[in-house]
Amino acid sequence: MIPVILFVGIVSSAFASALIAPNNCTVNQFSCTNGNCIPSSLRCNEKNDCGDASDEEMCDLILCKPPNYFRCNNSKRCISKSWVCDGEDDCVDASDELNCPGEVPKPITCNKYEWKCMNKRSCISIDDVCNGEPDCSDGSDEVIGCTLDIECDKFKCKNGHCIGNEWICDGYDDCGDKSDEEDCEHHFDIQRCNIDERKFLCSDNKTCIDDHQVCDGHIDCPDKSDEGFKCTLKNASCLNYGCSHDCVLLPTGPKCVCPVGYHNIDEKNCYDINECERYGICDQKCQNTPGSYRCYCDPKYSLQSDERSCKANGGEAMLIFSSKSNIRAYTLQSHLYFSVAKRLKQVIGVDYDGHHIYWTDIFAEHESIVRSLEDGSEKEVLVTSGLGLPEDLAVDWLTGNIYFTDTEKQHIGVCTENGEYCTVLVNKDIRRPRAIVLNVEEGDMYWTDWGQPAEIAHSLMDGTGDESFVSNNVHWPNGLALDYPNERLYWTDARKMTLESIRLDGTDRRIVLDQIVKHPYAIAVFENQLYWSDWVAHSIQSCDKFYGKNHSTVIKESKAYIYGISIFHPALQNRNENPCDGAFCSDICLLKGDGYSCACPQNKVLSYDKHVCRDVKKKQMLIIGFKNTLIEVEHQLLGKHDVSTITSPAKNIGCLAFNNINNTLLISDLDTKSIISTNLDTGFSEVLDIHDLGEVSAMDYDPMGNNLYMCDEEKKILEVVNLNTMSRKILLHDMNGESVQSITLIPDEGVMFISLKKDQISHIDRLTMDGMSRTHVVEQGLVGPVTVYYDNDVHRVFFADAGTGNIESTSVEGDDRHGFRSLSAFPVGLTSLEYDIFWVNDFSKTLYWAEKNSTTNYKKKITFDIPGNVEKLHLTSITHKRHYHSVCQYNNGNCSHLCLMSYKSAVCACPNGWDLSSDNHTCIKREHCSSTEFLCQNSNVCILSSLRCNGRKDCSFGEDEIDCEPSRKCAPDLFQCNNGECIQQEKLCDHNYDCKDKSDEYNCQDKNKKKSCPPRHFSCGDGKCIPNIYLCNGIFECADHSDEEKCSVHMCGSQHFSRKNSVNFRCNSGTCIPKSWECDHEYDCSDYSDEHAQCPSVTCSPTMHTCSNGKCIDKKLVCDKSNDCGDNSDELMCDLATTGGCRLNEFACSSNSSICVLNSAKCNGTSECPHHEDEKDCSDCNVDEFSCDNKKCIPVQWICDGVNDCGDNTDEKRELCSHSLDGTLQFSANSCENGFRCKSGHCISLSSVCDGKHDCYDDSDENGLCPQACEAMKHTCSQVCVPTPTGPLCKCNPGYKLMGDGRTCKDLDECQIDPPVCSQICNNNEASFTCDCFNGYLLRSDKKSCKAEGPPMSLIFTSNNQIRKLTQKTNSLTVIFSNEMPKISGLDFVQRSKSIYFSIELTGTIHRISEEKQIREYIEHVGQPQKLSVDWPTQNLYFYNADTRSNSINVCNFEERLCAKLLDIDIHRQVSAITVDSVNKVMFYSVMSWWTFDSPSYVLYKCHLDGSGRTEVVKFTSGYITGLAFDYNNKRLYFVDQHNSQIGMVNYEGKMKTVLFTTETQPIGLKFFEDHLFYLTNVVQETLQPSVENVCKNHTCSYLCLTSEPQYKCLCKNGDIVAKSEKCRDVEGKSDFKVHSVSVKQEELNGKKGNSAVIIGILIPIFIILVLTVATIIIRRKNNGSMNVSIRFYNPESSTNSLHNDEKPILQPGQHEYINPVHFDENRSEMSPSLARKLNEMGGI
Repeated sequence: MIPVILFVGIVSSAFASALIAPNNCTVNQFSCTNGNCIPSSLRCNEKNDCGDASDEEMCDLILCKPPNYFRCNNSKRCISKSWVCDGEDDCVDASDELNCPGEVPKPITCNKYEWKCMNKRSCISIDDVCNGEPDCSDGSDEVIGCTLDIECDKFKCKNGHCIGNEWICDGYDDCGDKSDEEDCEHHFDIQRCNIDERKFLCSDNKTCIDDHQVCDGHIDCPDKSDEGFKCTLKNASCLNYGCSHDCVLLPTGPKCVCPVGYHNIDEKNCYDINECERYGICDQKCQNTPGSYRCYCDPKYSLQSDERSCKANGGEAMLIFSSKSNIRAYTLQSHLYFSVAKRLKQVIGVDYDGHHIYWTDIFAEHESIVRSLEDGSEKEVLVTSGLGLPEDLAVDWLTGNIYFTDTEKQHIGVCTENGEYCTVLVNKDIRRPRAIVLNVEEGDMYWTDWGQPAEIAHSLMDGTGDESFVSNNVHWPNGLALDYPNERLYWTDARKMTLESIRLDGTDRRIVLDQIVKHPYAIAVFENQLYWSDWVAHSIQSCDKFYGKNHSTVIKESKAYIYGISIFHPALQNRNENPCDGAFCSDICLLKGDGYSCACPQNKVLSYDKHVCRDVKKKQMLIIGFKNTLIEVEHQLLGKHDVSTITSPAKNIGCLAFNNINNTLLISDLDTKSIISTNLDTGFSEVLDIHDLGEVSAMDYDPMGNNLYMCDEEKKILEVVNLNTMSRKILLHDMNGESVQSITLIPDEGVMFISLKKDQISHIDRLTMDGMSRTHVVEQGLVGPVTVYYDNDVHRVFFADAGTGNIESTSVEGDDRHGFRSLSAFPVGLTSLEYDIFWVNDFSKTLYWAEKNSTTNYKKKITFDIPGNVEKLHLTSITHKRHYHSVCQYNNGNCSHLCLMSYKSAVCACPNGWDLSSDNHTCIKREHCSSTEFLCQNSNVCILSSLRCNGRKDCSFGEDEIDCEPSRKCAPDLFQCNNGECIQQEKLCDHNYDCKDKSDEYNCQDKNKKKSCPPRHFSCGDGKCIPNIYLCNGIFECADHSDEEKCSVHMCGSQHFSRKNSVNFRCNSGTCIPKSWECDHEYDCSDYSDEHAQCPSVTCSPTMHTCSNGKCIDKKLVCDKSNDCGDNSDELMCDLATTGGCRLNEFACSSNSSICVLNSAKCNGTSECPHHEDEKDCSDCNVDEFSCDNKKCIPVQWICDGVNDCGDNTDEKRELCSHSLDGTLQFSANSCENGFRCKSGHCISLSSVCDGKHDCYDDSDENGLCPQACEAMKHTCSQVCVPTPTGPLCKCNPGYKLMGDGRTCKDLDECQIDPPVCSQICNNNEASFTCDCFNGYLLRSDKKSCKAEGPPMSLIFTSNNQIRKLTQKTNSLTVIFSNEMPKISGLDFVQRSKSIYFSIELTGTIHRISEEKQIREYIEHVGQPQKLSVDWPTQNLYFYNADTRSNSINVCNFEERLCAKLLDIDIHRQVSAITVDSVNKVMFYSVMSWWTFDSPSYVLYKCHLDGSGRTEVVKFTSGYITGLAFDYNNKRLYFVDQHNSQIGMVNYEGKMKTVLFTTETQPIGLKFFEDHLFYLTNVVQETLQPSVENVCKNHTCSYLCLTSEPQYKCLCKNGDIVAKSEKCRDVEGKSDFKVHSVSVKQEELNGKKGNSAVIIGILIPIFIILVLTVATIIIRRKNNGSMNVSIRFYNPESSTNSLHNDEKPILQPGQHEYINPVHFDENRSEMSPSLARKLNEMGGI
């Protein structure tokens, strides 16, 4: 290691300075430290030639003396001795890898582009074989290689070398044996064999000779054409020919010729040639002279002896390159090769400005821009944030700015020298930027773009004037290099395998090398040489920059790709004057041509002076805390994090929170058990007056109420303290062993999320901020501890589980779950800023972050320099966030103690031991507890006396369990009552009270225990069949009218309907309908006689409005400017607002006088008028800024965001923030599908087009082709032609559809329309269709929808722990079951046995209630039952067991008293819905998973009822299924996708997938009946569960019997299927499940209040439906007569004032089966007005 250190140390000190010394010494001189120049040959001659002995320093390195250095065999290269025998060919000739001790030769394999050296130790590029330069260490490529028959498609030299044809006879010995310069008279460009070139072309057009060989008396041309008779004629002499310069005698006579450097302008006169226009004539600059030219060089260069090439003065150039994990340097003259940086991640771009080496690192999660000194020391990370894939960079050495390309972000970026400020310059039309090069001298830049189309682009260095520079025939432009002295741009094209160049003016494009390079990547140019990296050759190669000559390998890597390369020399930096020196830009100064331009970071904008940047976004700040240290981090969108340490007043930080009202940091100190407030502006800290704290391990601040919520780990409570009054209230206590691990508040929603942990189980709950309305939102898959954090930008709650390593999120409703990151570490802290989520891991010193909306799994990180071990970092965002204003912010909401948010409102709360008085604002201290209560002294709270000494801490601080007498112990075989009594175990939970305190019956759920018409149809005289229900309906259905004959004597019998012995009702018209349809609140008779006056009537409840026609509507719908009653009575007597001018306290905006603004809004800092006229002449602030009282200007977006941005609170004044301008207008275009669209955009009827009247405002409906559009023989419409001004418009008659040709009409098969026109069965006819119904249903009078026979339906639904039944027939709501038990998780009903099945997940029980017997039975210890469904023939109950130990679909049978596992579910998934179709003997269930951010996925499965034959019915990548329903007749499955708010349908085979509706809600549960879909309820009616054979009757199974095909199968408890005669191995007895029975009536009597209330009247059921959001999806009638499926939903809490109807329904808006579905027009001709009014009055039900 010592040689390496010494080598690097030397290079990094004076040596590097000497190499690149920017002085006036020539290339052949050495620059002394004192400034003297001496010949390079005098260096290291053991004499002090400089005078300061600097020429004798580092001579071991210069002379490459061992033992520290090694000189390669075939080159002048000097490398470190440590690189010898390291397995890398650092010498290129492999001499550093020869004769290595202990070396075992390994066979090598060369690829098709390589040649194997004879020593079999290395491979070289096949282009390097026999190229005149030994590349193999044994030189075999120039010996044996030249004897091989090497394929050469150009010119092959005699020595075997292969060179380009253009190099033949060019005056240079390119072959090395001069064979390319032989016989040149026969190798010439015929175009250049002319007299101007002093050449003569023989007549054979093959031989070219010099002009002095012509007419010399000697034959030189093979055809003798160089001599002739005129050569000797005296009158043909040159003497008197009159040439301006020279004359030559030709066989054709004398000819004037021009000397070199001239060309003819006529026969006798010459003109000077501009040789400087010739490509490559000079290395750099060229000056034309008469007859010649002169090459010269830029300053800092010297012209060489060849009078053509230029060499740089002042030291030698250094080549820097990157190869993935290494950066190395190579001096081009002294051939010193050394390492700069090692063990990097993935280095690509590299540059060197003479002071630092810069590079880009693209390794995932470590994307950065870094710099160091030449030896890799003093490494400094400049840019860490906002980088995607930074492939290349270039340093502006004049200003220090760093330019870079980012392929992933698709932009060109720039950062200041230290990375403090960064911004994006160009992102327009950029697709895949790669290389970038700066022309600092001219202030512009170039970059390559790999996008489609690929190009090389150009702009000024401030990003302006961006344009395409080279776009033709560019494919994979990789590298880019600028030769400023020669004013050319070079690039590599990896697809074309070329090196190319072009002048900077866009002319003279040239190919330097073609097909010789294989995969060129980066490129650089210096002096007269090009240098490029080639991925195929794993090398850096070089050649002449004009013609590609002198091709050689400079650097060779064995395996690694070489990426970026850069060359530095002081001569490359000529521009001295820096325009930015006096620019006074506040943030970033950029070169722009010969001037400058100021720029700003992405969170700022340039002010009007174009120099100063002003904030438009608030700083993104974090605080990290641990032990007694606080670290402040300013996060940049693009740039480098600003990390600083601030003073911590705490000794042992337990958690952090941020008060954005007064910009203070709240710190929990675990050592002092206190909360400390630190002002981040002043640094002042104080201990808050909050006493008796335990260990506060989590907290969050509520800015809307100025409250601090604290989780006390020691006391296991959740407490809130109001920082206005310092009053405290315990919100959660008695946690049953759980502790609150984390808390996050959502003040705008008035809710909070907390995570809790007990043992190895964690979960997340949601509560209102007053501690009420608690729900469990995430119960599965958490280990803990879990951290929760609300991000108000995406409005989601993120949570990190340290146990699983997962970071996930849920909505603020807690109704979904999406994965964000899956980590291998243990995340223990979360926070966020505008675009990113941040987290820390357990026992880590690193801060991680990732973009919120990123679809990749990449993350970024920074590691803090923290001494010692760190158990946990605490973090919080201290970026001010906008919050809505709350009443709590003003005078504490007039609350005496605490003002807490609760949803969108606020409530007053009291400390423990205080009660809220009747004014709901003032708290009164409680004096005494009641006689049945016990006073908790410490918390001053009263609890029930029965809770004292019960072994649990019911007082917050456990006072109720102090001084309790020890309990008497009972014998092991006895049960001990709470009062100490002992009873026999068999008396436990036997439905009798054996303990005097009744404790033997507590918590029992926890104890283990020939052609003819079909039936019911009428045959018309012509044989047509019509349903019997159409007889005598007043409409002639039969052509012979036979259906309306003998109606007066028509009798109704059972033959009319499918039900045997049914009792029917005869309408007054003679029509027969089922008796059950009478008085069911739906008109079934055509004369409405089934809903007669004798039907029970109802009145509206006090909460409803009674319309004049008797209808009941919500009072909120009164005077809402909508006819909700149908007779407009809800809109009468309303005080209608009138519009007029502005009031006295208002003024009109000058730009729009219809807008009135309060006078107080004038000069209030916000623009209420459209053109800001209310803010003119008010202050010095800009129009888009707010003027504070203290004259400070802030962006208007910062007003009323809950943060004191002004400093004097002007921007948060109540009068300002409570004021708003109402009346934002929105426009939407109406559909014009069946009308005519005017040019103005309006829609008119087709009948109004070409009618001679101007119905369109712009007259576009008339004139034009109107007269002749539909003339006979001129139009091609097959049916209907509508004339329009632009020609004929073809339409079709009803029952037909227009084909794609726009003129042909074809019969419309209405039965194929989706949604269907018939609710059940459809038959298509020509231009028409007929509908029919399945058995058990009858057609309604609309002839499309079907109605079930039998009694009307009932709705059974749950409300928390109640089961209610809504009966249509009696219009009554009945509570079937009510008990003080946890929420019901699943519900189903069996019609045959009148049984209700339900599950309770939290108690692990499944229940069955018999409506007839009024008995409740339940089975316990079945796991965590959630969704369930019953196979009604066998009464097998299928349910999902969500217990993580099982996670399966199980089956139970109450009759058999057995339960068994049926299907296992993946532990990472859960079943969200399940349903059983007993008719078709199949089960459907939905399996959910959450692993993609914001995209839950599901799969719908179908299987047989024995669990076999599982198939995927439908699989989506996104969705959350919450309900399934089936149509067993049509074999259709309906499903609710709550995530996407959609209701969809698919058939049983997984086909015909259709989204029926997008709802305005997020529905749960689904049931299908008749033509409706219901959610949030169960539908009960006979036809839903037709009679199906019970195949398990008299089964012979040893355990459970399941329906199967063809009969049944036997299921064991463990899920095994066995033969009917086979006994289950895991079952000893018949059953180990006990079914408990309870009298429902007895439960009611034992309750404190009776729950079996029957509410008679129709309005209560309607109200319940609305409150429960029981929404029906109704098959509705479109205008064209088709049926449609639409959602009809009303949310009584919504501000929307009308029902949402997607289509025109059968039942008018506001009507359903509980309301009159028909409103009669009193102007109808077929009935009298009095009859219409009477019918309307009758329809009020």
